Amino acid sequence: PFPLSQWMPLGKSGFIARAAASLPFFGPFRALQAYQILSSGSCEALAKFESGRPPTGSDNALRLKNEAGRSMGSAPEKRQLGKVFGLGAKTAIDLVEAAGRFDGLTPVRSVPSLLQSPQHLAKLGGDKRAGSLLASLRHFDELQEPVSEAEALEMRRHVLSVVRSHHSARAGERRDCPPPPAGGGPCRCCWHADFMGGSRTRGRAGHDVDLLLWHATEPNSWGEGEEACVLLPLLRELLLPAGGATGPGLLPKEEARLQLVRRPHAEKQRRDADGARAYLPRRKAAAARDRGSDILHGDWHDKAYGIWRNTAGRHRRIDIVVVAFPDELPYARLTWTGSRTLNRLLRHRAIQLGLHLTANGLTAHPPAGRGRQETTVVLDARPGRERVEVALVGHAPVPDCTSEEEVLRVLAGGTDAFAGIYDPLMRNA
Repeated sequence: PFPLSQWMPLGKSGFIARAAASLPFFGPFRALQAYQILSSGSCEALAKFESGRPPTGSDNALRLKNEAGRSMGSAPEKRQLGKVFGLGAKTAIDLVEAAGRFDGLTPVRSVPSLLQSPQHLAKLGGDKRAGSLLASLRHFDELQEPVSEAEALEMRRHVLSVVRSHHSARAGERRDCPPPPAGGGPCRCCWHADFMGGSRTRGRAGHDVDLLLWHATEPNSWGEGEEACVLLPLLRELLLPAGGATGPGLLPKEEARLQLVRRPHAEKQRRDADGARAYLPRRKAAAARDRGSDILHGDWHDKAYGIWRNTAGRHRRIDIVVVAFPDELPYARLTWTGSRTLNRLLRHRAIQLGLHLTANGLTAHPPAGRGRQETTVVLDARPGRERVEVALVGHAPVPDCTSEEEVLRVLAGGTDAFAGIYDPLMRNA
């Protein structure tokens, strides 16, 4: 972390000079905004955003449109509609600006007005698509409420009980160990469920619950059959019956949006000639990588996004991610903890080292060309230790990363330069 508050005694000009010289991606304009926020709790750009006015750029010119040619006004309305589960930021902008498929219709500036407009709902994809959005719209206020610790724990407990019940049936014996004693690690025989996202970066649940399911030795799928995985049988049991059934459980597709993201099981099992899993990043991903790498580009973990109804009848957002293979757990944790900004910075850092980082692994990415290509990766260069490095041929994965800390150390050139973000609470950028 950077000691921004410690620079306040330097005064406005001194603070701006120090921040602009010390912080990545900071110039005088961004440093001034940081100074204004620390001294008053807000800044000009934030005040304009909150009032729906276009901001002023670093050149002191009013930014009426962004790089895509869209209006920079009405930010609060666009932001509110963009929070609707299943809607998307671009669609929210089009609704407010009456653009795209909504051209010619009255602009929509709030969730209630969208809910009361059959024309707009029809434009969102017809009865089937619009129907899946109705729960997101009707329960919008509930879905924005903070999830209490008790609720988050109950959701985790319910999901984990189903996963372990199915695992016990497959194993032919009970696989449901009690929590480890204080200071002890999780067992290696059971499936586990960890809180991700804001629960790790803030130390408490936000307006949704992100659960990462993992096992120390078992993959999330083990055959080509549709049911030969953890996620699908789990969802079948978690889904509530249609017709307003009481919770706890997931709302079915007939009542709400439920997005399932799965890759073919056979593709997960396939390996290339060098022994690496075939889905790990290869040269074909270069174009997307060079554009900045979205945080979930190449993510092969099974995922489900839905709406949970608890025993009190209230609705919460839930995301469930199942780690594809045990050795990919550190990368899944790092990605699904976030923040989004940090993930992008780490991926750019990997590119600088000739590597490619995803939620499934860290692999070498030598420049295009023929012949034997090696990438030297420093695993450990800490003072007082023997230097450890490895030469990776082609697109081979980086070995021996068994924790988030070890992944971050590789990205820091084998040093502890990134020790400040070993603690997930320091990743909420």
